[in-house]
Amino acid sequence: MLRLKIILYYIYSCTVIKTRPWRFFQLNAKYFNDEKGIYSKCEIEDNIPDKWKLQSYIIESNLSITDQKNKILSRMSLPVFFKPEWGQNSHGIFVVETEKELVRRLKQIKKDNISYIYQETSQYQNEYEVLYTRDPIQPHMITLQSMVEAKPSEASKYPINGIYCNTTYHDISDKWSETQKERFRWYMKEIWDFNIARVWIKSHSLQDLKDWIFEIFEINIFIPFPLHLLDKNILQIEKNKFLKKFTKSLALLTSHIPKENNKSIFFRKIFTHYKIKLNNNKSFMKIKKLIYKFIEDKFLHGCSDYNSLEVRKLCRSKKQAREMFQKYDVPHAKGSIFYNPYTAYKFVQQHWFPVVLKPNVWGYSRGSFFPITNYKDFWKAMFFVKLWWPSSVIEQYLLWKNYRVVVTKWSVDIVMERYPGFVIWDGKKTVSRLIDEENKEREKMNLIPVIHTIEKWSRVKNHMKQFGYHFDSILEKGKKLTMYHRVSLAPGGVLETVGVETITEKNKEIFFKILDAFGANVFGIDVIMEKGIDVDFDKQECIFLEVNSRPYLEMHNYPRYWEKPDMKPLYEKLDALDITWRGIY
Repeated sequence: MLRLKIILYYIYSCTVIKTRPWRFFQLNAKYFNDEKGIYSKCEIEDNIPDKWKLQSYIIESNLSITDQKNKILSRMSLPVFFKPEWGQNSHGIFVVETEKELVRRLKQIKKDNISYIYQETSQYQNEYEVLYTRDPIQPHMITLQSMVEAKPSEASKYPINGIYCNTTYHDISDKWSETQKERFRWYMKEIWDFNIARVWIKSHSLQDLKDWIFEIFEINIFIPFPLHLLDKNILQIEKNKFLKKFTKSLALLTSHIPKENNKSIFFRKIFTHYKIKLNNNKSFMKIKKLIYKFIEDKFLHGCSDYNSLEVRKLCRSKKQAREMFQKYDVPHAKGSIFYNPYTAYKFVQQHWFPVVLKPNVWGYSRGSFFPITNYKDFWKAMFFVKLWWPSSVIEQYLLWKNYRVVVTKWSVDIVMERYPGFVIWDGKKTVSRLIDEENKEREKMNLIPVIHTIEKWSRVKNHMKQFGYHFDSILEKGKKLTMYHRVSLAPGGVLETVGVETITEKNKEIFFKILDAFGANVFGIDVIMEKGIDVDFDKQECIFLEVNSRPYLEMHNYPRYWEKPDMKPLYEKLDALDITWRGIY
């Protein structure tokens, strides 16, 4: 109720002075880390002078659990506090007092893929919180809005206080003389440049705090709540007076934000907040586990599992692969990640057809549509791709040689050229008869069910219709007709073994470069080349499509053309690996 009242008072104040209330989230925008999408605690705390600062560091996700544990213990002694790099209301914060607990927490953090910091514990016991705002007219001046003492409900040497932690708050503003408050304001305005902030302080006593004997362990600059409103000893009429004055000062601050300050903050912060909150909710984690089990059984059945959870999380979307390709100067198709269909429409206007539309998730080309050559097919594909996944990809479509390359940290092991299902006319038989014969050949070669049969379904019929053919067509000998536009296996696509010895050294180098960029053990890399894999990638038109962190290795045992590769040495090397969080999606 208090939160709602603050919001209503603030909107009213903004209406009176004719400013936009949603610009509140730009008050401290210059401290927002656009790359991470958060206010980083470590970056904010860099403003704290060393004499008042508790040392804190970001947990390095690229380190192994053992290396990270040793690094923490070399920097500070236990116990230590673990905190999300950004979070609110104490969600996700815990204290670690033993090495065993330290290892367990590090494993959990790695699994949840949330950026955490570790911070030394304070030598002081009592906790105080100060909320201030900067004067919009005189930026060098600040106003102390509230000063409170936090008292945990249960005795603990290392309490975790917060609104939802049964903590009680007592207003201590009247225990400061005006001279003491002025001195406090003087030091604060020299140290921090935030428009609004709540500073969390540890000290032995209130007198020590007044004498500047304390440590600062956190600063909240996103939506700092005035905690003295939770003091039950303050009359409601006094709280209402404060709210009017406080929200008016916020509205004035909002009106003075430069127009060029316009960062997308609110929804990105809310997403981060609830990700942390839900990952610490046991009921939600059980539901999440069931969802991942469904995904595993439905979409990843038979896929290999030789990369760590961290690597797999880096490859879950096509956007992540595109960003990595761009970072390491790997050639890739012009394209865009979009939610709004109009963004894709503008891409077509700029680059024209043909294009491909696909979901921004990995999964056997499900929900992908290509080649799209006109606006009618474009809008039809747009409807179905959005049904599959809200975040989508549009890219230029290129008709060249399509390869799946299996590369490990030891070698390039397998190369397969991929084709859509096709038949070749003999000048006598109908397309329908040729399809039957092709399917019988696949059964004879024991390719089924990994390599699928070509089904005479409506999609195949419609695909042939585009080129003026049907199942009863009989044309000249030697003519090749593809049955579908996808090279994937489900619609009847086929594989042809390519000798690894034909790959140029320069092409091998870029495959290893991609693998190393993600820190992976094995990748299935999809690449399209104009001339072929036996020509250096930079001497021809070439685009890398995506990386598969859980490649379907089994399919390479079933090439339709040429001999199958020897998979035994590959599996021996991969099975010997010690994989972190294997079997978890």
